[in-house]
Amino acid sequence: MVALDDAGNFGAPQTVLERPYHLSYPFVFRHDGAIWMMPESGANRTLELYRAESFPSRWTLDRVLLSGVEVADATPIAWHGEYWLTAAGGEAAGASWDSLSLYRAPSPLGPWTPASDGPALIDAATSRPAGAVFEHEGALLRPAQDCRAGYGAGLTFCRIDALGPNLIRQTPVRRYAPPGGLHTFNLSGRFAAIDAAGPRARAAWLDGFAR
Repeated sequence: MVALDDAGNFGAPQTVLERPYHLSYPFVFRHDGAIWMMPESGANRTLELYRAESFPSRWTLDRVLLSGVEVADATPIAWHGEYWLTAAGGEAAGASWDSLSLYRAPSPLGPWTPASDGPALIDAATSRPAGAVFEHEGALLRPAQDCRAGYGAGLTFCRIDALGPNLIRQTPVRRYAPPGGLHTFNLSGRFAAIDAAGPRARAAWLDGFAR
C-alpha cells in the first residue's frame, strides 16, 4: 500500500500481504461495515477474500470464494439487486486475455456460483477486467483491458447494458492505448489511480483523460 495526502503526494510503499504464491489485482471494497480485499490468487487456483483487521496494514483470510479454478482480475458488479463477478479465464474459458467468465451471488462475499456454461464473452478488446465499475452520466462503466496489441496494451471503457445468466452485454464508449500500455483504472474520491507501464504511458493517459 501507498498512502496519499490531500494533494496526491505519496509516501513509501509498504507490503501488507504476502503468500507463497503470486498475488495481484488487490480489489478492495466496503461491505457490511467492513473493508475487504479480493486479490488475484490464480497461481494457487483459488479466489480468496481477506478482511481488514486494521486497514490498511493488517488483513485476515476470511474465506476462499472459489477453489480449483484459475481466474484473474476478479471484479464484482452490483446490478439490479444481484451481484455478478467478472473474471478473466476460468476452467470453461479460453485464454485469460480474451475471454470472460461470469459468476453470480446474493452478496459480494459470496457464495459465488457459475453463471455461464462457458465464456460469457470472447473479445480481446473488452473482456479482461481492468478495475472497478463506476457510474458516469447515469451509465455504469466497466474498465476492460484492450489486449489486441498485447497484454496491458490499453483500456476500453464499456457501458454495461445487460447482465444475466450466460450474458454480459456492453457497449464500448472510449478506448485508450498510450505508448507503453495501460493496465488498470480505478476511481476513489478525488483521485484516479492508473497502472501504467512507464512515464510516457502516464503522460499520454493524463493528456487524453483531460480532453
